Amino acid sequence: MYRELAHYLEKECDTFVTYPGFNSLYFWAGKRPPTHLNSTGWGPLSHRQQERILGSLRQAQRPLLVVVAAAVESWRDGAPPPIQPLVRSVQEDYREIQRIGRFIVFAPRRAPDTARHG
Repeated sequence: MYRELAHYLEKECDTFVTYPGFNSLYFWAGKRPPTHLNSTGWGPLSHRQQERILGSLRQAQRPLLVVVAAAVESWRDGAPPPIQPLVRSVQEDYREIQRIGRFIVFAPRRAPDTARHG
Protein backbone atom coordinates (compact mmCIF):
# COMPACT_ATOMS: atom_id res chain seq x y z
CA MET A 1 0.00 0.00 0.00
CA TYR A 2 2.75 2.50 0.91
CA ARG A 3 4.74 1.56 -2.17
CA GLU A 4 1.70 2.07 -4.38
CA LEU A 5 0.94 5.42 -2.72
CA ALA A 6 4.55 6.61 -3.06
CA HIS A 7 4.62 5.61 -6.72
CA TYR A 8 1.32 7.42 -7.36
CA LEU A 9 2.58 10.60 -5.68
CA GLU A 10 5.86 10.42 -7.60
CA LYS A 11 3.95 10.47 -10.90
CA GLU A 12 0.92 12.61 -10.15
CA CYS A 13 2.05 15.68 -8.18
CA ASP A 14 4.81 18.17 -7.57
CA THR A 15 4.14 18.34 -3.82
CA PHE A 16 1.66 17.00 -1.29
CA VAL A 17 0.61 17.07 2.33
CA THR A 18 -0.59 14.14 4.41
CA TYR A 19 -2.90 13.89 7.38
CA PRO A 20 -1.76 12.59 9.68
CA GLY A 21 1.80 13.34 8.70
CA PHE A 22 3.64 10.50 6.94
CA ASN A 23 6.83 12.43 6.28
CA SER A 24 8.73 9.42 4.96
CA LEU A 25 6.46 9.57 1.89
CA TYR A 26 8.39 12.64 0.71
CA PHE A 27 11.54 10.55 0.57
CA TRP A 28 9.82 7.53 -1.00
CA ALA A 29 8.04 9.67 -3.62
CA GLY A 30 11.06 11.87 -4.32
CA LYS A 31 9.12 15.07 -3.52
CA ARG A 32 9.76 18.10 -1.35
CA PRO A 33 7.16 19.18 1.21
CA PRO A 34 5.42 22.50 0.47
CA THR A 35 6.79 24.03 3.70
CA HIS A 36 9.11 23.05 6.53
CA LEU A 37 6.13 22.88 8.89
CA ASN A 38 6.07 19.09 8.98
CA SER A 39 4.24 17.44 11.82
CA THR A 40 2.83 13.99 12.40
CA GLY A 41 -0.47 15.69 13.27
CA TRP A 42 -1.95 19.07 12.48
CA GLY A 43 -3.36 19.65 15.98
CA PRO A 44 -0.12 21.12 17.39
CA LEU A 45 0.10 23.59 14.49
CA SER A 46 -1.59 26.96 14.90
CA HIS A 47 -4.38 27.89 12.50
CA ARG A 48 -1.96 30.41 10.96
CA GLN A 49 0.64 27.67 10.35
CA GLN A 50 -2.03 25.42 8.83
CA GLU A 51 -3.14 28.24 6.53
CA ARG A 52 0.50 28.74 5.51
CA ILE A 53 0.76 25.06 4.52
CA LEU A 54 -2.52 25.22 2.59
CA GLY A 55 -1.41 28.47 0.94
CA SER A 56 1.82 26.79 -0.19
CA LEU A 57 -0.24 24.00 -1.74
CA ARG A 58 -2.28 26.60 -3.65
CA GLN A 59 1.00 27.95 -5.09
CA ALA A 60 2.02 24.52 -6.40
CA GLN A 61 1.25 23.45 -9.96
CA ARG A 62 0.05 19.91 -9.11
CA PRO A 63 -0.59 19.66 -5.36
CA LEU A 64 -2.31 16.77 -3.63
CA LEU A 65 -3.62 16.10 -0.13
CA VAL A 66 -3.44 12.56 1.24
CA VAL A 67 -5.71 11.83 4.18
CA VAL A 68 -6.45 8.65 6.09
CA ALA A 69 -10.03 7.67 5.21
CA ALA A 70 -11.05 7.21 8.86
CA ALA A 71 -10.20 10.86 9.54
CA VAL A 72 -12.31 12.07 6.62
CA GLU A 73 -15.24 9.98 7.83
CA SER A 74 -14.93 11.39 11.35
CA TRP A 75 -15.06 14.96 9.98
CA ARG A 76 -18.61 14.48 8.71
CA ASP A 77 -19.82 15.18 12.26
CA GLY A 78 -17.75 18.37 12.46
CA ALA A 79 -14.12 19.35 12.52
CA PRO A 80 -12.11 19.27 15.71
CA PRO A 81 -11.23 22.94 16.45
CA PRO A 82 -7.43 22.43 16.30
CA ILE A 83 -7.57 21.29 12.65
CA GLN A 84 -10.49 23.32 11.28
CA PRO A 85 -8.42 25.02 8.51
CA LEU A 86 -7.35 21.63 7.13
CA VAL A 87 -10.83 20.13 7.30
CA ARG A 88 -12.45 23.21 5.75
CA SER A 89 -9.96 23.08 2.88
CA VAL A 90 -10.51 19.37 2.25
CA GLN A 91 -14.28 19.84 2.23
CA GLU A 92 -14.44 23.07 0.20
CA ASP A 93 -11.30 23.32 -1.95
CA TYR A 94 -10.46 19.70 -2.81
CA ARG A 95 -12.13 16.69 -4.40
CA GLU A 96 -11.39 13.00 -4.01
CA ILE A 97 -9.53 11.56 -6.98
CA GLN A 98 -8.07 8.26 -5.75
CA ARG A 99 -8.18 5.72 -2.94
CA ILE A 100 -5.08 3.72 -2.17
CA GLY A 101 -5.43 1.33 0.74
CA ARG A 102 -6.63 3.34 3.71
CA PHE A 103 -5.71 6.68 2.11
CA ILE A 104 -7.84 9.12 0.13
CA VAL A 105 -6.02 11.35 -2.34
CA PHE A 106 -7.51 14.79 -2.97
CA ALA A 107 -6.79 17.28 -5.77
CA PRO A 108 -7.80 20.93 -5.95
CA ARG A 109 -11.29 21.59 -7.30
CA ARG A 110 -9.97 24.30 -9.62
CA ALA A 111 -10.67 23.71 -13.29
CA PRO A 112 -7.81 22.20 -15.32
CA ASP A 113 -7.75 25.21 -17.71
CA THR A 114 -7.49 27.57 -14.72
CA ALA A 115 -4.63 25.53 -13.29
CA ARG A 116 -2.67 25.73 -16.53
CA HIS A 117 -3.39 29.34 -17.47
CA GLY A 118 -4.01 31.03 -14.15
